[in-house]
Amino acid sequence: MRKTCASGSFKALLAAQFVGAVTDSLLKVVVSLYAIQILASSEAATRAVSIVGILYILPFMIFSPFAGYLADRFYKRTVIIVMGMVKIVFAVVASWALWTGNIWFLGGTLFLSMVDSALFSPAKFGILPEMLHEEELSKGNGYIQLCTFVGIILGTAAGGILFKMYSNHLYYIGFLMCLLAVAGFGASFAIRSERPESIKERGFLSGTWGALTGIRKDTGLFLTMIALAFFNFLGAAFQMNILIYGAHILSVGQVQISILL
Repeated sequence: MRKTCASGSFKALLAAQFVGAVTDSLLKVVVSLYAIQILASSEAATRAVSIVGILYILPFMIFSPFAGYLADRFYKRTVIIVMGMVKIVFAVVASWALWTGNIWFLGGTLFLSMVDSALFSPAKFGILPEMLHEEELSKGNGYIQLCTFVGIILGTAAGGILFKMYSNHLYYIGFLMCLLAVAGFGASFAIRSERPESIKERGFLSGTWGALTGIRKDTGLFLTMIALAFFNFLGAAFQMNILIYGAHILSVGQVQISILL
């Protein structure tokens, strides 16, 4: 197997990650814009958008340790494929939620979709040493981040455009999400990696506690974790505020808000 960033297997992983980032960002923006549209006061809209932001991030806080355990305990390619299949299910549920127009059900759907992404995340990074030579790892991580943020940007921009186009038929956006999820699921089957020599048998709680303790003792790793958390905190804070600022201060439409984001 070619263990380089030019291999078809690695490109399939990039495709699966890109599609997932587009889908998640698209759903987040659509739910946020829908909340702003149906809530009359800026205070209520602000609270709703804040809740959407919490629902988007909270699954990563709750399920990431368990996701890391799954990625260590099971074959990572299998985890990626299963999460891709589950993403299709949640895309179908999102279509139904957009058809009903129930904001609380939409919020629950966003939360579940992000649970899927949280469970997928450690496997996509953990599989890199099994797919790439050591000298290719930094480049591979760079490409993963590139696909992630390009997907976030495109999904965010498309959210406002599609919301404007299909404001009376929002479930069409759900259908598009289903197609994207199917494409990501299909790409995951092309992922190939060498199985690790042994599967880690550590328990979930003991393994999580041991990992956190080890990170805390490694100053460089601990500071890196804090820096990444701070970076994502700033991004999330700006994003949530821009949604409200664009709608209630600048008084611009959904398309302009998405482009501003």
